[in-house]
Amino acid sequence: MNTNDTIVALATPPGQSAIAIIRLSGYDCFPIMSKITTVDCQNFKHKKLLLLNLYKDKNNQDSFIDQCVVLPYHAPLSYTGENIIEINTHGSMLIVQLIINALLENGARFARAGEFTERAFLNGKLDLIQSESIDALIRASTELELSLVHNHYNGQFSKSIHSLKSSFIELLSLIELELDFSEEDVEFASRTRLQSLLDETEHQLTNLFNSYKRTHIIRDGFSVAIVGKPNVGKSSFLNLLLKKERAIVSEMAGTTRDVITEEIDISGYKFVFSDTAGIHLTDNPIEKEGILRSSDVIKAADLVFVLLDSSKRLTKEDFELKNQLCVDQLKKSDFPVFLLNKSDKYAQQYEEEYLAFLDNFSYFSISCLNGSGFDLIESFLINTVKARTQYVVKANTTIINERQKNVINEALESVGRAKESFCSGLSQEYIASDIRLAINYLGELIGEVSNDDILSNIFMNFCIGK
Repeated sequence: MNTNDTIVALATPPGQSAIAIIRLSGYDCFPIMSKITTVDCQNFKHKKLLLLNLYKDKNNQDSFIDQCVVLPYHAPLSYTGENIIEINTHGSMLIVQLIINALLENGARFARAGEFTERAFLNGKLDLIQSESIDALIRASTELELSLVHNHYNGQFSKSIHSLKSSFIELLSLIELELDFSEEDVEFASRTRLQSLLDETEHQLTNLFNSYKRTHIIRDGFSVAIVGKPNVGKSSFLNLLLKKERAIVSEMAGTTRDVITEEIDISGYKFVFSDTAGIHLTDNPIEKEGILRSSDVIKAADLVFVLLDSSKRLTKEDFELKNQLCVDQLKKSDFPVFLLNKSDKYAQQYEEEYLAFLDNFSYFSISCLNGSGFDLIESFLINTVKARTQYVVKANTTIINERQKNVINEALESVGRAKESFCSGLSQEYIASDIRLAINYLGELIGEVSNDDILSNIFMNFCIGK
């Protein structure tokens, strides 16, 4: 991996805009910049703005590209820890390309995805947790998600990992001391103390591992499946939530034959609603496939809304759907919430039948025609997500991606093996070996232990120019 050359890339999204920013980083960025402007860039002062004319060939005034605002940073006081120049140009992609081409022709290299942040990590400006959080910050779509990522970016999560690592080192030190003095039969820590340290570190790792499941609602959104028989108003319900016409609404049953998924922000919380195909018996192969897909969505959902047509009497299909959903949701210790649609045409004569059907279930009366009851639905959704994310929002120790989860799992398995060895009375060399592994995994988590393959896999998902 070559980090001695100078890299360049567009740091702002491509496309026409008022301003575009080109980032140049590396030891030679000032000499390279001097080749496309008439000013000697070697004398640039740190963080002092300059207005410069840029040229394809500085000796040819006719090759003028654009007048730009230039901001230099001197190493190590920059994002990457290297010399950096940020070129603020007019947001024409032609101008951007001409400037980048001029820099490439004079010694710069086009940056790989995430290479600026990768250099920041390699130069000690960020640890690996903070580096990963940069990409998560860019992709965050709600304030809650942003709050979660901030704990990683500001170093709070890394501090908690260092603290946990210190606990493991203390444990390993006690074990290795006893190994060093094994012939003298000296006990530096009681068996109870060692057991307590093993239990404590395992508990902390378990909480970390479980935090990934808890944060999925913040990262991926709270998933809500909208289910029911054909033509009960599922698509109308989705359209009202989205406040736009997303799903086709028709009197004809079976209009929705596939799952329609939409993301929406409600009071800072991310929700993912899935309008499913109407569940009923059918010989139509396309409808059958849609119903099968609906079943998968229902099983994976955090919440299931079941729409009923309260203007009509309950049918056999309603009871069958209720029974099936209860079986599926019981596996997740959760129950569906029923929505009595068409409350503006409520069939009063069937009220007792509906009350018996809804016994012990949460339900709301709504109307997709006039919008009544939707304020209660939104409040219910917000309160449900608040309850499920309360711990996550307050905690500094939460993992936010698959890599972190996998590394924590490896460390957890190592501690599990160490506990088994301890409880089985095996030699402390076995215990020490697994504790060392756990320490190495925590080092890998924050980037103290890493290899090129791991780093490439992390940074390849970043934007070019970040």
